[in-house]
Amino acid sequence: MENSTPTSTLGEYLTKEDLAELLRVSKRTINNYISENRLPVPIHIGRRALWNKAELVAFLKRGACE
Repeated sequence: MENSTPTSTLGEYLTKEDLAELLRVSKRTINNYISENRLPVPIHIGRRALWNKAELVAFLKRGACE
């Protein structure tokens, strides 16, 4: 059975790929949203950008990505 929500092995965090899938946009669009302050700045572990799920949900509920 296919799940419609992105699954990350990182638990409480979403990768750029997860976030792009969730918002139904490309990874390039995610980069644009970050530079336009339409998404919170991610934390970085090495080269990997990660967003805390709870913080991202709160940010999106405020309508900041529109």
